[in-house]
Amino acid sequence: VDFTPAPASATPVSRVHAPLWARPDERWVATLTSSFARLRLALRRQRALLIGDTGIESPLGEASWRSATFASASAQPPTVSLLLRIGVGAVAVLLMRYTDWIARERESGCLWSEVFSERRCEWVFSLLASVDTLLSTETHGAVRALLRLCLTAADDEMEDSDLGARLDVLIAIVGLYFCNEDLLGESQRAP
Repeated sequence: VDFTPAPASATPVSRVHAPLWARPDERWVATLTSSFARLRLALRRQRALLIGDTGIESPLGEASWRSATFASASAQPPTVSLLLRIGVGAVAVLLMRYTDWIARERESGCLWSEVFSERRCEWVFSLLASVDTLLSTETHGAVRALLRLCLTAADDEMEDSDLGARLDVLIAIVGLYFCNEDLLGESQRAP
C-alpha cells in the first residue's frame, strides 16, 4: 500500500479535513470507475441471458418499493437476482423515486447519516449499476439532483468518515461515470 500523499494537483479531493492519505486520489477514482463499468457490463450480459424471463417490468407502487428498499428498518438488500428481475425502465423510475425520497428525508430534518445510510447507499449504487446508459431527460435530471445531494451532504458532514466513504463512491460514479463533471466544481469535495 502506498501511503505517500497525493500531489496537490491531484483531481480528487475528498473530505477537506481528512489527512492526505485518506483522500481518494486519481488512481482510486480510475479503479472505481473501471470496476463500475465492468460491473455494469456483467449485469447487462446477465440481463440479456434472462430475455423472456418474467421480471418486474413496471415498478411496484411507490409505497411498496419505499417499504422494501428505502425504509431503514425493513429495507431489503439489493441482490443481483432482484436487480436482474427489475426491468430497465423500472430501474430508471426507481432511481428517480429514490432521489426524490432522499431529498424529502433531508427536507424533513433527517441527518445526512440517516438519509445516506449504508443500505440506502447500497441501493443507489445498485440502481446506478443497473440503469440504462442512455438516460432519459427525467432520469438524467434525477441523477444530477442525486449528485447535488451527495455533494451537499459531503460538504456538511466532513467529519463522518463512514458516511464520507459512501459519498466518495457515489460522487465519483455519478459525477464522473455519468458525465456530470460540471457539478463537481461547485463542491469542496469534488473528485
